[in-house]
Amino acid sequence: MKMLKKLLTSTRAQSTAEYAVIVFFCVLAGLLFVYVFAGAMATHHSNVSSVICLPVP
Repeated sequence: MKMLKKLLTSTRAQSTAEYAVIVFFCVLAGLLFVYVFAGAMATHHSNVSSVICLPVP
């Protein structure tokens, strides 16, 4: 509780907390981008390999 009160009243601590929140959301957005990009690449690889590796009758 004491730490929260200090973060809310101190200007320097408040700006540090704001930067921490911004960095948190940037990292979250970066991880989401990597997750979506990896999924798209996996789907693309699956589609391409299914065309190239056609079953031989």
